[in-house]
Amino acid sequence: MKTIEQLLPLVKALAFKRAPKTNVPVDDLIQEGSLALIEAYEKYDPNCGATVETYVYSRIYYAIHDAAYPNRRTRQEPEVLLEEPIEVYNDPGFEKVDVDEMVDKIIIAGRLSDRATEALNLYRQGYNFVEIGERMGVSKQRAHGLFKESVKEFQKVV
Repeated sequence: MKTIEQLLPLVKALAFKRAPKTNVPVDDLIQEGSLALIEAYEKYDPNCGATVETYVYSRIYYAIHDAAYPNRRTRQEPEVLLEEPIEVYNDPGFEKVDVDEMVDKIIIAGRLSDRATEALNLYRQGYNFVEIGERMGVSKQRAHGLFKESVKEFQKVV
């Protein structure tokens, strides 16, 4: 298995590739990429089926991307939360459907995995995907995937 020192050229290559497209100094991008490399290297499990290079690549890439474009990290959360439940109109007869009630039915019916249910409940409480990922111990991309799983089930019911 390669060491962190042997993987540093990967960080530099990704930083130099991104640097011309942004106003952020290349040294800052290298620093962010190096921190991501160290964190990913520590979390790497040789039994996961991927090489260490493959495992750390995406983490380095996205850390450098986030440093280069800080305003693109997460989606904006709504500032006003509705007190009334949202109603969805279903096409066949324009029957009103209460979203919260429908989500509860999906959860009760056991159509979602435990992880997807947890992600959905956290999202309903107002957490964004970064916060959901931190609470569940997964990446924000995985938290979003779990949420999408619940949305697909919701679409099947509606």
